Amino acid sequence: PRAGAHPEGFDPASSYAYYEPFRPSGGREQIERLLDLLYRRRWLIVLVFLLVAGSVAVYTYTLEPEYEAYSYVMLELQGRRAELPPSPTGTDENLFARNDRTLTGEIQILYLSDQLYERVHRRLAELKEQDSTLAGMPIQGYPRFEPEGREGNNIIRIAGVSTSPREAMLLANLYAEEYVRLTQEASRTHITAARRLLEEQEQKRLTELQEAEAAVQAYQSREGAVALDQEGSSIVLKIADLEAQRDEAGIELQTRKATLSRLRQELERISPRLAERLSSNVDEQIRQLKVMLTEKELDRDEYLRNNPGSTIADPALEPVNREIRRLRSQIDQLSQQYVSEVAESGGVSGSENSLSYVAGLRQRIAEEEIAISGLEARIDVLNRRLQAYQRDLRALPQQQTELAQLERRRQYAEKMYEAVMARLQDVRIAEESEPGYARILREATEPGDPVRPDRMRYIVLGLFFGLLAGLGVAILRDKLDNRFYKPDDLRSKGHVVLGT
Repeated sequence: PRAGAHPEGFDPASSYAYYEPFRPSGGREQIERLLDLLYRRRWLIVLVFLLVAGSVAVYTYTLEPEYEAYSYVMLELQGRRAELPPSPTGTDENLFARNDRTLTGEIQILYLSDQLYERVHRRLAELKEQDSTLAGMPIQGYPRFEPEGREGNNIIRIAGVSTSPREAMLLANLYAEEYVRLTQEASRTHITAARRLLEEQEQKRLTELQEAEAAVQAYQSREGAVALDQEGSSIVLKIADLEAQRDEAGIELQTRKATLSRLRQELERISPRLAERLSSNVDEQIRQLKVMLTEKELDRDEYLRNNPGSTIADPALEPVNREIRRLRSQIDQLSQQYVSEVAESGGVSGSENSLSYVAGLRQRIAEEEIAISGLEARIDVLNRRLQAYQRDLRALPQQQTELAQLERRRQYAEKMYEAVMARLQDVRIAEESEPGYARILREATEPGDPVRPDRMRYIVLGLFFGLLAGLGVAILRDKLDNRFYKPDDLRSKGHVVLGT
């Protein structure tokens, strides 16, 4: 028909709606379009879904299962900070030999300690050599350390993580055992240093004793002197005994002075004025009583030495024993009074913990000062007694004097060797009995089920993301498709559908 003409019977006014642009329909029509899209792209959705879900399933089942075993270690951190003296030289390689221990710090050190790692793997290698069932097991696990329970429990959970359940158990237990051993070594650091020093002293004193015995034998062979007479033997024995007591007191005095110096430095860091006041407040009365006590004790020892059949309960010693008890009682009372006054003195402010720590430092300083004062008094008394006996020794005949000097040296070396051996034995016992500050609460057992991967979770996630991926690909494919599948597709573009 010509332009502007209409078909017969066509009324433009009544058919105006056919020329309106397409308007979005309601929710029902959108749902129908979505369902139509899903039906039309169903095979694409299924293909993408199967591809994604299948890939996730294959990946999940190709992962090696990981097992975890747990051991638990409890720490004793309270009250130990102020008890440990500074680490001696040569012990810093043990990271656990520290004064500022906290649960968080211990966990950080566990992760950083190469020494712990090397010990555990050395133990694992030894176990593989001893147990044929472990020979083919690769060492590929790793530990994990974390606090257990609420804050303040001071419990560390040590997890052994491995693809082998047995290796996971071994890792958890070995890390716990070696950690406890390292804490024991850290606590024994200072005892170990003392033991090594005493072992060196033992060899030195043994050499001195052997040389002294050889010198006595050589002199007797050369001069034809058989032995000292009774007077000479008595003088030599007394001198050797007094020299041994003096040297033992001197060693203890040096140790206590070093301890006092360290305590004063710590107190100086916290409260300088208080440290200065305490340093000039040593009780002279206690020192005088210590001198008197030492004199009486030496008199009693000399009586017992001169009378071999006598005992400390001998009636002749009752006045001396009574005086010794009186002096000791006075010294104890004055010492307690002095320590109490020092511990309760002011001069520092802070929290309750810091005040308690400073009070403890004051008390220990006071106790060390009293002990040092007593040792100095004892050494003075011993030196005076030694001078008197040495004058008696020089009054002997020349041959007796020379032999007496050699015999004195031998007996002195023997007594010092015995004293060092006794102290060394005590230190060894203390070293073995030191428990450390960690102990195992529960050992790990071999796990039955792996903790990773969680296959069911991975498969569910694979199904979910596979469905999402299928829908996404279907929608994208439909947006890129410019073909018409239904009359509504034409209407959505603004066209009039006359018939289908």
